[in-house]
Amino acid sequence: MHRPVPVLNWLAILAAVLGANTMNLAHAAHFCTGSPARLHDGGTTAKYLKIVVSSVPRTYIPYQGRNSPWCCSTRRSIGGHSSNKLLVAPKLGKVRLAGYRICYRSDKVGKDRFVLIRRWKNWINNRWNQGKLIYEIEVVPKPF
Repeated sequence: MHRPVPVLNWLAILAAVLGANTMNLAHAAHFCTGSPARLHDGGTTAKYLKIVVSSVPRTYIPYQGRNSPWCCSTRRSIGGHSSNKLLVAPKLGKVRLAGYRICYRSDKVGKDRFVLIRRWKNWINNRWNQGKLIYEIEVVPKPF
């Protein structure tokens, strides 16, 4: 005679699977974290990043992308996006600008910063907006 597994056992299994995935996501966040930044037309906004120096090995996390020392953020705009233009380059690290994506990495520990101009289309009035985004970065020697 076949007896069904009680619902509580299935819930425990589900919690274990989801819990393991949550731990992986939390572990990934220990190499790179950043503050949100809202940019308005003509405005200047600061975004703060904390990243682990690129020489520290990253743990591979299945289904979470590649094991990369880059800290990336994706900018969003309802109306559309045109460009990011680098005004001030970082001194300790490197920055990559590709469409909506902004990525930074550093080979040295310390404080760094870069500044860019971002242009985007305003969906309400169909005009191009522009603002300055300042990235203030703390590069640390070990995961946090």
